[in-house]
Amino acid sequence: MNRTTAAAVSRPSGKSKAKAKANRAAGAEPGRGDESTPPGAGELARLLGASHAAFLALTRLRTGLTCEWKRYSRTAPWVLKVSRRDRTLLYATPKADAFEATVVLGERATAAALGGRVPKALHASIRAARPYAEGRPVRVVVRSRADLASVEELVAVKLDPAGNDARPPSAGRRGRTTSRR
Repeated sequence: MNRTTAAAVSRPSGKSKAKAKANRAAGAEPGRGDESTPPGAGELARLLGASHAAFLALTRLRTGLTCEWKRYSRTAPWVLKVSRRDRTLLYATPKADAFEATVVLGERATAAALGGRVPKALHASIRAARPYAEGRPVRVVVRSRADLASVEELVAVKLDPAGNDARPPSAGRRGRTTSRR
């Protein structure tokens, strides 16, 4: 597994790197499951185009994030799994000039989102998401930084379905301070 911090998304070296380079030279589209290694930084920037800045901003929302490239089958595309400690926050799938962010919402988070914690524009995609044992995979196509607000709100609802923490997801998480007399 290729596991990195949110600050760096790198590609392993070796024979698999040469094979991936040959696939690209033959016209294979990066990230489409035809390579044995995840896309490198340059390849990712070319594939994402204008959405590359949004991709980097999303993977750096909070400190302490771990980004891990995964491929769930030989024919599946590479997916960047973004997690904090042992909790998966979202999956980001690179596409041409965009990426798809998938946030899996549990039952309480789904109820909170549909109850008004996210914009009504997302309600249709939440309802359309098929429920699984893990939750509902809500997908948002991100083409620019403006689209990140929807993903941030979904992640905030996922982390705090009860709405106890009113801070935005990009705000630092500090411990409570109390004054003692």
